[in-house]
Parts: sequence; C-alpha cells; structure tokens
Amino acid sequence: MKNIVRKLFDWQLQWWLPSCVVLVVVGFLLDAFYVYLTCVMLIMALAATALNLILGYGGMVSFGHGALMGVGGYTVGLLLIYTGIGTPIAFIAAPFATALITLVIGYFCVRLHGILFSMLTLAFSMMLYAIAHQWYSFTGGDNGIVGLPSLVNSLNNYYIFVVIIVIACLMLMWRLVNSPFGWTLRGIQQNPERPSFIGINVRLYRMIMFVISGFFCGIAGALFCFLDGQIFPSLMFWSSSAEILIMVLLGGMSSFLGPCLGAALVVILKYLIGAYTIHWMIFLGVILFATILFRPEGIFGLFEKIKAS
Repeated sequence: MKNIVRKLFDWQLQWWLPSCVVLVVVGFLLDAFYVYLTCVMLIMALAATALNLILGYGGMVSFGHGALMGVGGYTVGLLLIYTGIGTPIAFIAAPFATALITLVIGYFCVRLHGILFSMLTLAFSMMLYAIAHQWYSFTGGDNGIVGLPSLVNSLNNYYIFVVIIVIACLMLMWRLVNSPFGWTLRGIQQNPERPSFIGINVRLYRMIMFVISGFFCGIAGALFCFLDGQIFPSLMFWSSSAEILIMVLLGGMSSFLGPCLGAALVVILKYLIGAYTIHWMIFLGVILFATILFRPEGIFGLFEKIKAS
C-alpha cells in the first residue's frame, strides 16, 4: 500500500502539479472564448480517455459514451430543477448515477464481443437519446434544460475547477491502467481464454472497467452541463459517441495521453474551422483517413516512436 501511494505521489509531482500550473496560467492569459474552448478540450479529453479505458486496454468498442456523458449532464439538470438541491451535490451525484446506468447496460453488453458488443451499446445509447428527446414532461424534450445555475461564480474560476478535476481524474485513470487490475485487463484483451483458465472472471473484469469508464464519462457530462448552463438531447445522439471514438483513434488508443491529443484536435477543428465553414467534418475525415491508413497507432503513438528512435 505504501508503495502504491509513493508511486502515485511521484507521478503527481512529475505531471499533475506542473500540468495544473501551466493550464491555470494559460487560462489567465486567454480571453473568454479561448478559456471556454480550453474547458471544452479538457472535458472532451476526459471523456475520450474514459472511453479508452475499455477500448485501448479492454478491446471493447463502444458507441454509447456520448449518451453516458448525457446521463451525467441530465442528472445535474434534473436534480437542480426538480429537487432544488445545491450544485455541488448535483455534481457529485452525476457520476454515480451514470455508473448505475452503465452497470445496467454493461450487464447485457459485456457478455458479448466484437461487433455485437458495439451494436448493443449503440442500441442502448439510442434508447437513452429517445427518452431524453421525447419525454417532454420530464426532460424537456428537444428543448432541453436551460438556465441552470453556475457551479462557481465566473468562467475563469470554473476553468480552474475543470483543470483540477480533469487532471485528478486522468491521474486516477493512469494509476488504474498501470495497476495489476489494468494489466490483467490487457491480458484479457490479448487472449480472453487464457486468463479464464487460471480462474480469472473475465466478464467481471470487463464489467468493472465498463462501469468505471461510465463513471468518468458522467463527470465529463456534469462538467459540460455546468459549463453551458444547459443540456440538450443532441449530446446523447450517436454522432456524439462517434466524435469521442474519433478522438481516441486520432490521438492513439495505444497510449494513455493519445485521446487527450485527439480531443484537442477535434475540438479545434469543430470550433475554429467550424466557425468559417459548416464542412469542417471534411477536414476531420481527411485527417482520420490519413491517420488510420498511414499511422494506425495515432498521432501520439507517432510522437512516441520518434522519441524512441
């Protein structure tokens, strides 16, 4: 136990504290739009890394993580408008509610593999989208939930909050994937039959990682909801899940920080190039095509290869 705490603290000193300092300083140097844009990058980096927990380390391709973000966001919105509880409690409740929903979905999904697993996650995500989109009396339907109170009193303070939460979550996920549990899951990804021969419950391991991934997606969804002060069903549509998957593929699912880089690239294309043309997806498609065709290890994987050479 002491060794684990020491390793966690060493990693914190090397990456967490410097990253927080750099990001906070950068936030004070930017105007409001770019502070907002950086918040979106950080939140989507968290969601993409959460997806990579099951994709890069568990071999489970999910098309439902956009919907899980939506569950986190709607948990915040519904609690605030129907119960009147404080914003901190709503924020804390979001990842646990998302984890509970993920547990139900995972009960049916983790017993499947390959395309069947992916299609079932897509089916569940579209069910959640349909509930949010059509249940007007409860969720507001396609009008969404708007006018939610802020978690903190200014955009700059919220930016600092996002930096701390995202870096802390990344640190926890980094420790998870480099723990004995994470290495066991990698072994299951490579050969699911061999671990089962030595008594490892493969389905249980997949379920646990699936729920943990949903938990962190719930945090990302809550952060996104408080950033905009609103939540709409469009966040739960299949295209949002596809965007998160593209982030992982672009950055590199074989590296821990790859999805963060992919998230930053997609957000820049969407918000900056998208401000000039509605056809920004063409640029994204070209980059994704070139990445998969020539560098399937992703952009971050390419950097690691250059560094090692």
